[in-house]
Amino acid sequence: MKKILAIFLLVFGSTVVLSGCINPKTGDINVDQAQKVQEAINKVTKILSPEEYRALIDLEIAELAREKLLSTSTESLSESAVLEIENEINRIKNNCNLKFDESVVLSNTLQDNFDKGYVCKYIKGSATQSSQRVDEFSLKYFKSQPFEFGVSGSLEYRTSNALLVLEDQTGDSLIEQKGEIFTIVGKIYFDEIVKTTPSGSSASPISESPSNTTVQVSEPNSNIKLFLAILGDGGQKGKVVGCGDSLVSAGVNLSFPNSNLNDKIEFALEYLFRLDEYEYNKDQGLVNPLYNSDLRIKSLSISGGKAVLKLDGDLNLKGICDYPIAAAQIEELIRQFSGVSEVELIFNELEEEDIF
Repeated sequence: MKKILAIFLLVFGSTVVLSGCINPKTGDINVDQAQKVQEAINKVTKILSPEEYRALIDLEIAELAREKLLSTSTESLSESAVLEIENEINRIKNNCNLKFDESVVLSNTLQDNFDKGYVCKYIKGSATQSSQRVDEFSLKYFKSQPFEFGVSGSLEYRTSNALLVLEDQTGDSLIEQKGEIFTIVGKIYFDEIVKTTPSGSSASPISESPSNTTVQVSEPNSNIKLFLAILGDGGQKGKVVGCGDSLVSAGVNLSFPNSNLNDKIEFALEYLFRLDEYEYNKDQGLVNPLYNSDLRIKSLSISGGKAVLKLDGDLNLKGICDYPIAAAQIEELIRQFSGVSEVELIFNELEEEDIF
């Protein structure tokens, strides 16, 4: 009877096999070990620190203890547990009042979403000649958070001057679960490389068009420019874009169907979208991040020098650093035409700042 009781202990209203108490060679029950296990379980009546959890008899018991606490409603938590949750929430509210750097330009939607939470960390990065500035931050929300992460656990947003990446890092501790505290961390990859002075103030942007850096890949009698990337070039051969990459032009000769401005732009865009090789020019290191995408022009309108391009289809890129490059490829191609000074991209009914 003792053997049966030692194997099957009624824990948290369910029967659990305590395998750590059985000698695998003899099948005998270690009664002392089983008693220690039960004592460990009995101690779990309040929130434990990670160290206290690990101090339990084995991982199995730690998991059982955690399940017990997570299945307990907030109302029936011990007074000490409720107090610890309240203290953590108050600590966040009192200490997490940081603001984003003023150089971070967010859409109204993103700004509203961030304003619903608390910024608990903001670290302003610095840039060098070969890499752009990257800022880091963390956010805390209570009861709910406004982002839908899906299975990937991360989101990417294109702003007017940077790429913003968010990750859901909500923990599984009792405080976070019962206090409904959500944690989101993020990074901001700025488009332009900006020197930072020792005092921390920003100096003038590095020149985007250094001298003696022309890339010679144009076709004879070229009449239009395609825009591609040189990865890791840091703006030495063109405009800084992506994650310390360069955007450069390559001339091609196209036979336009007519002289209509809209038709010419659409014709050039469709030519770019048909390019299906990643390496556009291996000798010069030119790559085309759009090579694997399936983009279709839904509409193009031009008024007062502003071109509004609506696209649909599939945007398949290699990584987060390709998003600003892809946007720049399309924008610069359109902007080169006379009569266009500003470009707005809308992809699958989402504005550029929310998709790129």
